[in-house]
Parts: sequence; C-alpha cells; structure tokens
Amino acid sequence: LTVVPPETLTYMLAEGATGQFFDLDVLLVNPNNVAAPVTVTFLKEDGTVITQDRTLDPLTRTTIRVEEIAGLEGTSVSTVVTSTFGLPLVVERTMKWDATGYGAHTGTATPGPASAWYFAEGSQGYFSTFLLLANPDTAPNTAHVTYFRENEAPLVRDYDLLPSSRRTVIAAEDSELVDRAFGIEVAFDRPGLAERATYFGTNPFWSGGHASAGSTAPATQWFLAEGATGGFFTTYALLANPNADPVDVTMTYLPDAGEPVTKVHKVPGRGRVTINIAFEDPTLANAAV
Repeated sequence: LTVVPPETLTYMLAEGATGQFFDLDVLLVNPNNVAAPVTVTFLKEDGTVITQDRTLDPLTRTTIRVEEIAGLEGTSVSTVVTSTFGLPLVVERTMKWDATGYGAHTGTATPGPASAWYFAEGSQGYFSTFLLLANPDTAPNTAHVTYFRENEAPLVRDYDLLPSSRRTVIAAEDSELVDRAFGIEVAFDRPGLAERATYFGTNPFWSGGHASAGSTAPATQWFLAEGATGGFFTTYALLANPNADPVDVTMTYLPDAGEPVTKVHKVPGRGRVTINIAFEDPTLANAAV
C-alpha cells in the first residue's frame, strides 16, 4: 500500500506588520461546499516561525487578527497559507494604520515563491517606499536587488535573509535612493517572495498608501483598466526596462469619450520612466482613461 498525500495549494503574503501603528488582518474565504483544512505559517524577521492549524467551514469567510496571536504582537511578519487538501481558497491581507484606522491597503496573496520579481513603481522623497522580502525556505537566502533609477545608473544591493524569515528594506535608509524614482528587480538565490509598499504625504502621518506583490517576469504588453485625470485625480504610468538596451514603448490611451490617443516613449536600458498621463495630450487633461 502506497499512501500519497493530497496535493497542497499555497498562498503567500510578504507584507504584514502589527503593533501600535499597524493593524493586520489575514482574510480567508472557503468557496467550496466542504470544509477546508489549512495551515497558516507566520515568518518573523528574526527567523522564528509561528504556525496555526485551522479548518475553514464551507462557504465561509474567516478573519485572522494577527496581533491577537501570541508572539505576533508588535512585529513585522510574512504569511504563508497552505490548503492541505488542495482545495482552492481566496486569501487577502488588509493593513490599517494609525490608532484611528484612517488609512489602509489590501493585497491579494500570490500562489507561491519565485526566483525573480519586478516592480515598475518606487519612489523615495514625498513618497516612502518599502521592499518586503520573504524567505519561506529552511535554508538562508539572498535577494540581489537592482534599482533602475530614473536618469541615473542602476544601483545594486544584496540583502541576506535568515531561514524561514521576512526582511524589510527601507528605501529612506539608502542615500542612493533618497529623492529618486526607480523600478526594482529582485533576484533570489532560492525562490522567495517580494512585495512593495509605498506611502505618501505627511498629514496626519501618511496621507495614504498602497501595497502590491511584484510580477514574476517582464512582458511586452501591459493593460491597465484604471486611469483618471483632472482636478481630483492624477495618474502616472511607470515604465521599467530591465534589459540592457533601450526600448520604444507605444502607449495607447482609451478615453471613455473620444478617439484613442497613441504616444511613443523611449525607456533607457536598465532605466525607468514616469509618465503623467494628463500631459500626454490635451484630450487627456481631464478624462477617465
């Protein structure tokens, strides 16, 4: 008799923080008609791991308030959710900040670790950028990070990660990133996870912010459904080129009224370009696009 364990499904979130400033919830939906056993593993920056086993009832949503778990009060943490019977789940993370919870962002889990991650967005100055790295492997890992700085040579940094750990990279602590806009390439020695959180403004503390996992590969086409310009919204398109040679990029804007607008931009090799959509054409100065 050969006993074969069921295939598992894994959902990963690199970003997470608890304490007096941040409030962290991990959100699990079981859309199946049967119960779904899960193992939730929390990776801390010191390499210690906290694990919980739970069973999600059929057709339910479960909220894990991470700061209420012993050992996860006031810490930075990454989360790995494993569906032990291979039942598909929906996994997201919500972080609120300040005691009033006036600001928040939500991120969707990625399906697992990867050797490379790419981000077009990054800025340090008015914006504050954090790179969140997770190493789910039981061996040490190193993240080789290239910052594609706008109008400057790329900057390379290496960040070591303990086994089964998470690491926070604060762009404000690197003088070569301060007052710069940049794209990011993360290359792990062993597959890992990378997210980027960006906050802006100083009133009250941050006016707002967002977080996102990276893409695991560059591509020749990208599609963005959202965009708005005018007196209330400002929209930027961020282009990062991880290749050695410059590339021409054709931007096609589809407004909700009027004809499409096409513009061509050149992105330097291993560089980054910021496009303010409102400046691309007079018809885009006040439009949904």
